[in-house]
Amino acid sequence: MNNVCPVVGEREVYAPVCYRSLYGLCVGDKMRIGNEELTIAGFIRDSQMNSMMASSKRFLVTKSDYERIKNQGDEEYLIEFLLKENTDTDSFADDYKKAEMYSNGPTITKPLIRMMNALSDGIMIFVILLVGIAVLLISLLCIRFITALGVEQDRKEVGMLKALGIENKHIRLLFFSKYILFSFAGAVLGFLDAGILKRPLSQKLRELYGVSDKGLFSVATAILVCILIQTVILLFIRHVLKKMEKMSTLEALFSPQFVTYMGIGDAGIRMDVRQSENIGEITGKLLEELGTDPDVLKYVALKTVSCPAVLSDGSQVNLIVETGNHSVFPVKYAEGKQPEKEGEIALSSLQAQDLGLHIGDMLELIHDGESRPAVVCGIYSDITNGGKTAKVRSLTSGGNADDQIMWSILYVSLKDGVHTEQWMKKYTCYGVDIVDIAEYVKGTYGPTIKQMEMAKLVAIGIALLIIMLVVMLFMRLMIEKKRYHISLKKALGFQNDCIRRNYFINGFIPVTAGVLGGVLSGNILGESICGQILKSFGAYGFHFVIRWEHVLLILVILMVTAAAALNLGTSEVKKIKAYECCVRKE
Repeated sequence: MNNVCPVVGEREVYAPVCYRSLYGLCVGDKMRIGNEELTIAGFIRDSQMNSMMASSKRFLVTKSDYERIKNQGDEEYLIEFLLKENTDTDSFADDYKKAEMYSNGPTITKPLIRMMNALSDGIMIFVILLVGIAVLLISLLCIRFITALGVEQDRKEVGMLKALGIENKHIRLLFFSKYILFSFAGAVLGFLDAGILKRPLSQKLRELYGVSDKGLFSVATAILVCILIQTVILLFIRHVLKKMEKMSTLEALFSPQFVTYMGIGDAGIRMDVRQSENIGEITGKLLEELGTDPDVLKYVALKTVSCPAVLSDGSQVNLIVETGNHSVFPVKYAEGKQPEKEGEIALSSLQAQDLGLHIGDMLELIHDGESRPAVVCGIYSDITNGGKTAKVRSLTSGGNADDQIMWSILYVSLKDGVHTEQWMKKYTCYGVDIVDIAEYVKGTYGPTIKQMEMAKLVAIGIALLIIMLVVMLFMRLMIEKKRYHISLKKALGFQNDCIRRNYFINGFIPVTAGVLGGVLSGNILGESICGQILKSFGAYGFHFVIRWEHVLLILVILMVTAAAALNLGTSEVKKIKAYECCVRKE
């Protein structure tokens, strides 16, 4: 955590930093592996496995402790390569496979590691960036209202200056100087507020990635960005003031379905059979047991093998192919459908993009020395196992050769009323990894969801403040423009409440249209924007599951806020005197 290599002692362990906040771990806590008890001596960052989306996590122990506890589990090896610049990673992976080197897992590349981090912590950064852009654009709208209001209030003085022969550019400079002062004060306050909010918003990022040693550079960059934004604002003010001279003297993860975007079936329980020499035998026993289990509603076994494939141009690649009945727990298909018969293959979106294949394209699958043609029948979303996978019904007419299985996964749905944890305990004797998929998603996306909750609350607070400010300025500007007419009405005997009610109704109509348009466009355009971002990461065909009761609640909150702002804005009517129409007639 201090950017130095940790030194671990006997019976000590360094845990991944991502687990510290997730499980509330502290230095000195005890950790048990089988019969061995270790003491947490600290926490480590891991550039390859920081993200909760990474399928593995590493703990650091001494060599002697490792030798003592390794017999209580199965060893897993990571074979890593640092390639020269511009090396084709897919070609290298093919060469590695052809050399018949040890390979019993997915191929993970540096871009995929970046992708996993982007899909977790990057989403938080993206949300903050979008909120920042929205605030800037709305700030420009507020500035337009403020400058227009200022000009309306100083209309008489501007007229006098023009009557005295003072040029427009000098009058504009007079107003511009005032707004430069206001803008500078706002920039300083914004910069200080950013410094205060930076620590809580970036706490998770500092834990996972450390603190940059470019402190002065970061400050300088922030100042330059601040100057750039101020330049945009001042240019906008100048444009508004120039325009005034033409006047007379004056806008859901939902849970169980989200896993289908991760390449996981929408089941209740997932059982992984890996790191074993008899994967096929264990899978067969589990299938027999599940077939006679009265608590099981439906189940399926999907076996993964490495299969060479020949493309139309004659090039050969190795595919990670998942075989089995994919219609039991289907994943989300962006195009086409799942493979339902021999001769059909579905590709993950990243795999299809990498190979340049589309629906209807052909390739040759080589299995057991035989070449079989296959047509691409579907493209699905998958961000697991490196994001590059394929699905077929079967590779051989007589079933799949168990001795070639890399791993197998069994998906299970239980009947209503069955206690999930107790059911899972019955199958621990098989030595397989059993996980509740709801907990799997929570463990994978839990930290991201917490960050999104914080970002959501901040965004809601900002939205309410913006609505309050914009609507209030809008009403004040409208009333200021009609100041003479309001004064005349008062002179004719109209009461304040009657005048305010009239302006409240007139303002409520465009405000309602704006709120409705903003909420609807947010639900419609938000899906396409997030979909395009996630599509680049492999989550293809992304859709929101909109909870309309939440949308209705948001509408009510926004409308109540807007109504309160309208009420405050129309209070300016009280300050207008009945005699003003006699002394300020234009």
